Amino acid sequence: MTELERRVLEMLLAGDDPVLDVLRSQLQLATVASREFSGAGLFTNFHLPSETPMLSVPQNFEIGDVSGKLSGKDCGFLLFVRNGAIDFLEGHLWDDGEWPASPKIESLYYMHHSPPDSPRLVKTEQRDFTALRAILHKDQ
Repeated sequence: MTELERRVLEMLLAGDDPVLDVLRSQLQLATVASREFSGAGLFTNFHLPSETPMLSVPQNFEIGDVSGKLSGKDCGFLLFVRNGAIDFLEGHLWDDGEWPASPKIESLYYMHHSPPDSPRLVKTEQRDFTALRAILHKDQ
């Protein structure tokens, strides 16, 4: 994995929650199967070996509360979990332009909705665990 992928995934999977514990265990065993560039974004697809621990309830969800600035461009990230396993990481630009060929990490941070039921996102140092747990445990 690249430094950017590693740092973003550490942030996306940070926290004290049993679902995050399993996903972190998966990440330790994961290898990068492929990397695709769409022009305005990046897709990193993962391969997990058969002995990888899975979530007890196979779930499909996305964790997407990490954003940042790369080489002067604002961007966001989503980790897709499919059938109880990490599947792929998406990085996307918030504005027009090309995804940087060799992105320099200027900053990475959490975003959350403010107020909670609003589409308005605000930058924060602290993760909104209430919102995250609602995503992680929606099928339980």
